Amino acid sequence: MCGICGFIGRVTDLSVTERNLARCAQTLAHRGPDASGSCVTSSFAFAHRRLAIIDQDPRSNQPFLDEEFGLALTYNGEIYNYRDLRRDLLRRGYRFRTESDTEVLCKAFACWGIDSVKRLRGMFAFAIYDQKTATAFLVRDRLAALLRLRG
Repeated sequence: MCGICGFIGRVTDLSVTERNLARCAQTLAHRGPDASGSCVTSSFAFAHRRLAIIDQDPRSNQPFLDEEFGLALTYNGEIYNYRDLRRDLLRRGYRFRTESDTEVLCKAFACWGIDSVKRLRGMFAFAIYDQKTATAFLVRDRLAALLRLRG
């Protein structure tokens, strides 16, 4: 099981945020022995400890950044129907660089926005930050609460 953590809001001192984020991520080290990563900007900071199961390619490491759509994602879980969603997204013209359910989740969000959650089958928790709209979404499972934050 992966570990995710982060901060959302205006980051005034990047070095302090990086140190705090690193401390948070270190407490999750036991949840993700395969890889770790972080992303700190002036609007958000995400960290991830990865337990690689579906796609062990390092290109699937997180936080996952999709520069084309301006999305940053940190995610834990498994999307059971990610192959079906991927096929649908490919038909719609989306391009993929990995075989991961992480990238499918990111592209699904780019395609359908928050309504993409209704299409997901699985167990998951994720934070996704849309850099174009300065909006963050925190989601836990398809039927659980959704928190939307605007920067």
